[in-house]
Amino acid sequence: MTGLLEHSKEPGAYLRGLSSLVFKEIEATLEQIKGSRAWRRMLLEPINAQKGSGGRALLRRSFMTLSVCRSLCGRVEHALPAGAALEFFAAALDVFDDLEDQDSGDALWRKYGQAQAMNAATALLMLAQSALVRLRVRGVDELIITRAMEALASAGTTACTGQHRDLQYESVPCISEAQYFKMTGMKSGALVECACRLGAVTAGSDDYTVEALGLFGRNLGMAAQITNDVGSIRLKGSGKSDIARRKKILPVIFALGRARPEERGWLAGVYSAGNPVDVDTEQRVIQLLQRSGAVHYSLVRAELFRQKAGRALEKARLPGPVNRKIRQDLGI
Repeated sequence: MTGLLEHSKEPGAYLRGLSSLVFKEIEATLEQIKGSRAWRRMLLEPINAQKGSGGRALLRRSFMTLSVCRSLCGRVEHALPAGAALEFFAAALDVFDDLEDQDSGDALWRKYGQAQAMNAATALLMLAQSALVRLRVRGVDELIITRAMEALASAGTTACTGQHRDLQYESVPCISEAQYFKMTGMKSGALVECACRLGAVTAGSDDYTVEALGLFGRNLGMAAQITNDVGSIRLKGSGKSDIARRKKILPVIFALGRARPEERGWLAGVYSAGNPVDVDTEQRVIQLLQRSGAVHYSLVRAELFRQKAGRALEKARLPGPVNRKIRQDLGI
């Protein structure tokens, strides 16, 4: 899951404080598990991967949920189980994604093996459901709990469908922009949408507000993913970028369709070849993407999605202070 605050250099006390509250809820949920401390620590590893300054975990994923809830109703206490559920859920998807891509050097499966990592991811999914059930401890109405469960389940099936498309696209040289946006909306867009929906649902918002804030989140997720696409190609020939893995990212899709004919032909050859992309080739691709305008184009598209997010927020018809608070917290 791509966090909107992923590149924050020095997060504020607000984020640190909410992270601490969610982490306590995560630990309370984990106490329900029968098993060793080592098993619980293993389950926490993909959540703790969101490191901030000083090595402390900063739970950026759930920050959106709690921020939206607090902006709408003035408190976060009854949204904490939903924030914990989102962290468990996103961590499970991260572990599964690492197993499928096998491209991360610090992935759980490299440390414990594929079978143990798969088992941990499955447990994290179950913990997400357990965390939502803990909404009852906060005195949350059963209808709100049901709506929260529906939001999480819907995001999960949508994200898995997006991942299915992503895996399918690995076997083709290129995809269209429409295919890319559809896939990205299902993966990154759906998860950020879920975060915002959970915040609105636990605040007791009506269906119209929940839908508007869901659309707001989806567009934010799209903007964040495109920005991350661009960030990947700025790794300057590291051998670890999306280019090295031949990922179908927006700058590459743009260049394959709009660069000069000879450059398009060469780039298509790189993406259709079966041999690994070496560092020199990766650097040439990066230079081509910068030269062709693909980077600039992608950043413009990211900004357009941020603007769409802003329009969706306006359609929510929230009071001015609430609108401004959400914009301030999420950098819109």
